[in-house]
Amino acid sequence: MKLSKIGNGGLQEVYDLAEKKIIENAKDPNTEYKANRKITVELKFKMDENREVINLEYSVKPTLAPFRTFSEIEQPESSFVLRVNDRGRVGLFEADGGAWRNTAMLRIKEYLDNHLNEGKTGEEKLFSIIA
Repeated sequence: MKLSKIGNGGLQEVYDLAEKKIIENAKDPNTEYKANRKITVELKFKMDENREVINLEYSVKPTLAPFRTFSEIEQPESSFVLRVNDRGRVGLFEADGGAWRNTAMLRIKEYLDNHLNEGKTGEEKLFSIIA
């Protein structure tokens, strides 16, 4: 089976859109250049109880490097789901439930703690960072 034939070319179309998003994200100077970007293609084969018919479902999930916090902080990666409806409208949705926010807050806390307290620990700290 050729991947370009799955879903009457639908899988290829969704993949091409995800690849375009990856390239746009990689070229965006506001995103972290070191962050890895990836595309995950998942194929699910669902059989009927007689094992005569196999239905194939597919999903394409691009992982982009977003620019969501201060440029001094390593940007958290997150997965997205690219969806195309039956009218050909395309949507890109977060697939991590906003977990990137927690990662970003912890990285900001660590950055501020290291830079404001200049390596001091415990009682010597000048500032207490709460996140």
